[in-house]
Formats: sequence, C-alpha cells, structure tokens
Amino acid sequence: NKLKSKTGDLNKFIKAIENQLKQGRKQVSIIINSSASQVPTYQFKNNEELAHLRAENLKYDLINHFQNKKLDKQIIIVIENFAVDGPEYINDPSNHKKYKPYQLVSAKTE
Repeated sequence: NKLKSKTGDLNKFIKAIENQLKQGRKQVSIIINSSASQVPTYQFKNNEELAHLRAENLKYDLINHFQNKKLDKQIIIVIENFAVDGPEYINDPSNHKKYKPYQLVSAKTE
C-alpha cells in the first residue's frame, strides 16, 4: 500500500506543490482521502483499518518528502476521510473492475 513519490501522478502532484512554494506561495494544505472496498482483508484487522493505513502512509510519505526538502514548515497535511465503500462483496474475488474503484488514496491541495 505504499506509493512512490519519485514517479507517476504523486511525483507530479509533489512537483506542482514545490513549484507553487518556489513562486512565493506561503503555505499549502494537503487534504487526504482514502477508501477500501468491501472485499474482505486478511492482512488487516478490517477494511476500515486498511483505508486508514492508506491515508496514514501517504501522510507519512509526504511529511518525509517535504522535511527532506526543508519545506515542511509550509505544508499542512490533513486526513479528511477514510472509509469502506463500494458494492457488497459477493464472493467474486476475480471481479477487479467491480471493486478496484473503491481501493484508493487521494490527495488535493487547498
């Protein structure tokens, strides 16, 4: 459940924040939301714990990144919501299209 901050969409998101700060923005708030589907998990106590961990992992990774760049004083990170969402699981684990949209973590700036 770890994201890579050196590639992909997360890297673009981080670079956009860094550019805003370089251009004079004083502070950026990052709002995190995450979800887990209703497919049972055996690696965690329950799916709510999984959704919460996704949000916490992203928060931790962002804090570390901005601390390493000495930008952490200008960043506020808030976990807005974590939830279990999506259609009820009906013992069809290979139906990835049905459940994958609810297995996510997202971040936006304010």
